[in-house]
Amino acid sequence: MASRRVNTLAEENARKFEALCNLVDFGQGSFTLGLVKYDVKTDLDRIVEKLRERFPKLNIVVAELTPESTIKGSNVLEDIIAYNSQKPDLLVVTGYETLLVPNEQQVTLKDAIQPLNFGRNIFAQSCPYPVLICLPFQAMQILLRFAPDLTSWKSGFFEFIGFENSPINAISEAITSNTNLSALISIQQANIDRVKNISSSVLIREFIERLPESFLHKIEEYERSKTR
Repeated sequence: MASRRVNTLAEENARKFEALCNLVDFGQGSFTLGLVKYDVKTDLDRIVEKLRERFPKLNIVVAELTPESTIKGSNVLEDIIAYNSQKPDLLVVTGYETLLVPNEQQVTLKDAIQPLNFGRNIFAQSCPYPVLICLPFQAMQILLRFAPDLTSWKSGFFEFIGFENSPINAISEAITSNTNLSALISIQQANIDRVKNISSSVLIREFIERLPESFLHKIEEYERSKTR
């Protein structure tokens, strides 16, 4: 049963990725908005890498937003449109989550949301190509809640949990392959650095809650055994 659950997760991610590729393919030459909700930063990196592999002839441009650029007399919409100079066939917007949380540059939620939400017509007219707005879990919920006009235009919504070799899949696969406890602990430790790549907008608690309860019990037993 557990093994099938891991397979289903991988199959579901593969199906969603194919749907994402269809959006990119069919959206060429016109504004098409896709929202990509991801779990771990390394997952997003791999998704972009696979898009480049699938579409080697397309000019895939990554637009990384930062609070610093937003306070220099521009806004988030102008920051995105500025990437037109690179003539993208696909624009992948990353870093937007850094504008949706408190930051040293004092970019407010209103500053981050309103230009896109109220300027969606300008967005569509200025970007005649597919645009993917990529956000981690909690940040995506903020966008969906506070930018309803923009998100109502979305042509696709893609949620990736544990895409390919994420920490979640690594641990799950070890559990379902009857790996012994010491090996599981090693795998958990080996993935600590990768877990730290989770955006600040995503609580590590959410990652822990996705682990099988049986595995958490084994961890507790292992820790107790060391104190005996």
